[in-house]
Amino acid sequence: MLTTEGAATDLFALCDQDDVWLQDKVSAAVQLLMRQTSPERTLYVSRQQFVDEELKPIMVPKPKKHFGFANAVVESSFSGCTMVFGNTIRQLVLLSRPSDWNMHDWWIYLIASSIGRIVYDHEPRMLYRRHTTNTSGWEPTLTERINERTAEFTARYRTGDVGLRSLRQAERFLNTYRNLLSHDHARLITQLVDLRKRGTTIKRLRYAIKPLVQRESWIDDLALRLMILLKQH
Repeated sequence: MLTTEGAATDLFALCDQDDVWLQDKVSAAVQLLMRQTSPERTLYVSRQQFVDEELKPIMVPKPKKHFGFANAVVESSFSGCTMVFGNTIRQLVLLSRPSDWNMHDWWIYLIASSIGRIVYDHEPRMLYRRHTTNTSGWEPTLTERINERTAEFTARYRTGDVGLRSLRQAERFLNTYRNLLSHDHARLITQLVDLRKRGTTIKRLRYAIKPLVQRESWIDDLALRLMILLKQH
């Protein structure tokens, strides 16, 4: 826990043990959070520098362009190790059960984007250590993304597994915070659920052409639209 000097707002940070915070990470987060009208309801996230096991630089990922609730419902865009957030967000997390989450940082992102606010720091403030066995935290190439989405489609048709894990999580999120969500945010989730359960081909086509949700990568966003159209979401 971080307690800001002279202020009543407690701030909380998530720390992965094998990653390295740069010296200005905490101070930059505190400064940005305390400029907000309601820091207790605000989530700070920063970019990160990918490094190898010996902390040698690999790359800095592109800055996020599409973040907010429309993204959080369908994609986990921020790593927990980049997050610092206020006490209201912490208290809201404690209202849920770990079994509700796909990932803890994704759940925090959902809370902040719907009930709170997000401030995004374009400067890298930490070193994300990429081990050879890592399966997350890396930006795949276009070819890798296409191969991954093709394999996903093939597996769905072969197994008959319908329904994205992201939408299942969104349903649990809605059930947990229904009384706190705006009408528009609640409707965004229920509309996707209705399209999957009862939506006609025409309705799914109309939604896929102009969806209310969006993924960061265009290839991932296209894959999402196809899944909605084919009733695989």
